[in-house]
Amino acid sequence: MQRKKPLAAEPYRRMVRSRGSRWKGGSPLLRSECRRRAILTKDTTPTGDVAVHLAGDTGLKSRLASARLRGARDDTVHFGITGGQATLPEGQYKLDQGTLEYGRQNPGEWEVGFTEGPEIAIRPQTVASVGLGKPVLVIRAINEKNRYDRDTKEESVYRKGATVYFSPKISGKNNEVYNRFATKGSTAGNAEAKPPRIRIVNAAGKEMVAKAMEYG
Repeated sequence: MQRKKPLAAEPYRRMVRSRGSRWKGGSPLLRSECRRRAILTKDTTPTGDVAVHLAGDTGLKSRLASARLRGARDDTVHFGITGGQATLPEGQYKLDQGTLEYGRQNPGEWEVGFTEGPEIAIRPQTVASVGLGKPVLVIRAINEKNRYDRDTKEESVYRKGATVYFSPKISGKNNEVYNRFATKGSTAGNAEAKPPRIRIVNAAGKEMVAKAMEYG
């Protein structure tokens, strides 16, 4: 028996009453509108699973609160996951961004966002394991007047009176970039961002600068 193919999107026409306009004699003015009708069919693409694991201090309790994946080859494909595991259609995905929760007593004490996660290959009936965590802080120091130059290099010595621009970057084990560390409030959605602190000492160990850095 030959299967019927799903119908393609096809236009259809309907008559719509126009507001505020009437013909003589009180009849409503009708206008013609062209619409499109789409037939939805079930996706039969084979599926596999993705499982996100967090690594770090053994004294911390942590979990993936949420994450967004997009197609590595097709930017129009997007999926959201929670809880660290999800079933997805076969294909290549990029872990675009997400939020991790962690704490000493429970994972709801702190939260941190991340971007630029790794690429994930989903294969039928297999689990793709992805590791995040183990953040490392790197601080880039450059002359303030050159901060917008793409080829600016770091310097170890600066002339007295020069303005130095510090740019911290926190990266994880899969090169994901972490940002905006915040303490969780008692009410849902209430989180207070905690800016990083910087401390600069000279060659003799004397503290020269100690202050909180600003976001942005």
